[in-house]
Amino acid sequence: MKILQANLHRSRIADDLLSQIVLEHCVDLVIICEQYRVKQPGIWLENEDKTAAIWIPATGDIRCLGDGRGSCYVYVQLKEFTIFSCYLTPNDTIEAFQHKIDDIEDIARQMHGSLIVAGDFNSRAEEWGMPTTNSRGRKILNMSARVGLVVANVGRAPTFQRMGQTGTIPDITLVSENSAHRILDWKVLDIYNGSDHEYISFSTEGSSAHHVGNQIRTSHRWNVNRLNQNRLIGEIDRSQIDSNERTSVESVVSSTMSTIKRACDASMPKSGNPHRRGAEVYWWTDEISALRETSLRYRRHLTRARRSGNFATQEEEYKKAKKLLNIAIRISKRNKWKSLCNDVNKDPWGLGYKLVMKKLRSRSTLPDIDEGHMDNIVKTLFPPHPIRPAYTALQPSEEHFELFSEDELTKAIGSMKNRMKE
Repeated sequence: MKILQANLHRSRIADDLLSQIVLEHCVDLVIICEQYRVKQPGIWLENEDKTAAIWIPATGDIRCLGDGRGSCYVYVQLKEFTIFSCYLTPNDTIEAFQHKIDDIEDIARQMHGSLIVAGDFNSRAEEWGMPTTNSRGRKILNMSARVGLVVANVGRAPTFQRMGQTGTIPDITLVSENSAHRILDWKVLDIYNGSDHEYISFSTEGSSAHHVGNQIRTSHRWNVNRLNQNRLIGEIDRSQIDSNERTSVESVVSSTMSTIKRACDASMPKSGNPHRRGAEVYWWTDEISALRETSLRYRRHLTRARRSGNFATQEEEYKKAKKLLNIAIRISKRNKWKSLCNDVNKDPWGLGYKLVMKKLRSRSTLPDIDEGHMDNIVKTLFPPHPIRPAYTALQPSEEHFELFSEDELTKAIGSMKNRMKE
């Protein structure tokens, strides 16, 4: 499972670019702090203060077993992990900070299985790359020790950089001690995202994986319903091992397993709904892609110029590039919306209909409506009709109806589109 950890910093352009980043990096789940708005399609969960969220895009095959929320956190229970998204504001007093940490600890202790507790904790500690540890950082470390969590951060790359200030690392990832080895490829992404925070990417390995020596092998799943039996048998026959050959048991087992996997790959597709690398959001254009690269380049220039203390020119260039990117996205989205409206007027069953149905199908839960409210809705939408008498044979009417004339009939025929020539 591929996870992205992102702090949008309430930025509209960061919210827009997040959808494209999710597609480009084949992300299955997003841990979000300081969200801009609800992301769709997919499953969206957020905390009570709307400062932390979890977004599961409708592109993967993740099954949610439960969820919950508090003032500073929201969590979702999956098969392999329970994942927390947390945000602790730097404006809280140390007493309020401790109270929120206690809330996270209390709910984390109730969870069974492995935990991932991630987000923006606005604290400093040497364990995640900061030069010193402050009181908030010590409270985070103490809570982690009591719950059995360790820091998954790797390196000292800053995750927050504001113009004219030194970079810091407020975004951290904590994971259960017994599952730390299942966090793979943790890194800070070097991409332009429109936020003051850098995004974090990592993968999780399922419990179905097993270790052989220093290698990690994971189980593979295929769609057996689409199995081509003839191709499977043919692939195995071409890889038969000579029974008279004197080989070790380990060699025979390894060769046999490789043969079976190769035959399965050749005879049936993998199950699930894999991502399409290189996919794009509907408003993405080559111009926007180029402007994003330009913004990233100018941001790097600004970062290097800060060290010399004279970065006014680089700061102005970066602001201009960022503004042009924002304008390009807004224009593209506006043009796409107008085009979609025109398409709906021309074809009511076209792209507009498909987009609406996709959003409706992506809804994972129904609203919590009591029986009385539901009954009222049904009666309003489908009002009861009076009971009609049983069917009786129609009696001939005594009313006189004026027949149409021959001229009226000729005129009616002439008004038809496919009128016949005499």
